[in-house]
Amino acid sequence: MGARTATKFTLALDRFVGDLLRARTGTNTTGRIYRPTGKGDFSDAPVKYDMFMRVLDGLKALGLVEHRKGRTRYVETGFAARVTVPGRAARFWATTKLLELAQDHGINSDNVDDHFFPEPPTNPLVLKDYATGRGQSKEQGSRIKYKRTAQTEKLERDVKELNAFLMHCKLTGGRHEGYQRTFNNASWEKGGRLYSVGEGNYQQLSEDERLKMSFNGEPVAEIDIKASHLTIYHATVGEPLEGLSDPYARAGGVGIDR
Repeated sequence: MGARTATKFTLALDRFVGDLLRARTGTNTTGRIYRPTGKGDFSDAPVKYDMFMRVLDGLKALGLVEHRKGRTRYVETGFAARVTVPGRAARFWATTKLLELAQDHGINSDNVDDHFFPEPPTNPLVLKDYATGRGQSKEQGSRIKYKRTAQTEKLERDVKELNAFLMHCKLTGGRHEGYQRTFNNASWEKGGRLYSVGEGNYQQLSEDERLKMSFNGEPVAEIDIKASHLTIYHATVGEPLEGLSDPYARAGGVGIDR
């Protein structure tokens, strides 16, 4: 292994082991990390497929990581046919041997972030297809590989700017390793919510637990603005909001994306 390859291997190992150990911190975590492992899933990743597989094989051979392969799922249609639905990504978790090795070197759940600093997503945009089914049978849309355009670059810059700002802020009482922004219905105009990445992130806490957090030493507060974006927009542009006509068509005198 040449010096350049050895450097890439070390960086890949650092990232993977850090993810495994951070996944074990907190009280509401499973200890598992999930990742699709197809070659095409590494095109935008800082660690490429071949190097990831080298690291994974080495850790498994040493008994430091457990791995369960991902699987495709099917639903019976009732017409002697099956349809493919979003499956489950491969799962990885640290073995007791890896945890004990970390402890021997003074690394534990209280200080793991000091040794393995979490990185925000390299590609923070997620585009999903239409959901399928209804009620309890509803399945989320599968992830879509999209082409980069001026619009996606703008959306990506916004999220990366937010992630870069938050890297210099201290969140106490919850975990946050960066945001990704998820759009639905195969459209950049549908959805667009921000989701904190990583197992056991602060969004997975109960409401009571979230309210115990602090941000740069200040207590946090939650404001529920669900379904009120249009109301806020009307107030901003000084356009009265009433129920007699289409509020989207009247927002600021021009139509806006729904």
